[in-house]
Amino acid sequence: MQYPLIYEHNSVRVFKINDSVYYREGNLDERRQCNGGFVVLKDCTVAIDVPSEDGAREMLDESEKLFGLPIKHAFITHAHPDHDLGLPVFAEKGGITVYGAAAAPQEWAARGVTFPGNFIGISGRERVSIEGMDFELEKLPVTAHSPWDMLVYMPAFDLMFTGDLVVNEPILYLEHCDIQNWVKVLGELAGRNITLLARGHGGCVPSSYLADEIRYLKALNNVNVYMRAHMKVAEPDVNDEFMGEVLNRLCAAGNADARYIADVSGPAAYYQMTQFYRYGVKN
Repeated sequence: MQYPLIYEHNSVRVFKINDSVYYREGNLDERRQCNGGFVVLKDCTVAIDVPSEDGAREMLDESEKLFGLPIKHAFITHAHPDHDLGLPVFAEKGGITVYGAAAAPQEWAARGVTFPGNFIGISGRERVSIEGMDFELEKLPVTAHSPWDMLVYMPAFDLMFTGDLVVNEPILYLEHCDIQNWVKVLGELAGRNITLLARGHGGCVPSSYLADEIRYLKALNNVNVYMRAHMKVAEPDVNDEFMGEVLNRLCAAGNADARYIADVSGPAAYYQMTQFYRYGVKN
């Protein structure tokens, strides 16, 4: 989906979804920044995710520059570094209320991440109204992409910021995931048929996209199960080179799941398979 580009600087692009919602596209490869956004209200903006300390400073500046308003609230979709490492900047700035999974502060404390004292923990599905704008914040009841997944839904626009629960396949991060729950949750989300999903990586998509992500996760799982059952695998051998040989062999043998992974991920396929072997089936 294409939206007007209103700002571009330092590997950051901001797109206008509508008069209230703006999608902020970061650069993961160059600057370790996820995608997020701004929701523009009467007297302030709400930030969606805070990807790094540089990113947080940039977002504070962007909010003033683009909308003439300060950031007063922030929604953190999950406690992974490319989504929350800017929190110390918000804490130092002061006056910003942060919403996230109720258990997120434990993870931030473990990682030494300072966060604003004005923190509101979300444990289930809660409706929050800020300056007349309603948000439905939903901490998932299970571990899917991570133990801290929180969806940010805006009923007025039938739009949801998904964090990394919904991303483009070549860059799935799997260390904290539960693959079975992830597939199940995506299936339930597809049933809601939300008009627009603003992904943590990869742009905005309609709900119809979810079928592709579900297929990809299932393909990773199927290849992994087949490999463990039919091939000799030693833990020290599991690296991108080894997985490349496995994937090429399975593709040559006509394995449909292997071909799908190769077609979708391209050069990142070996890395994804390695990560899945290490993390995706252990949770």
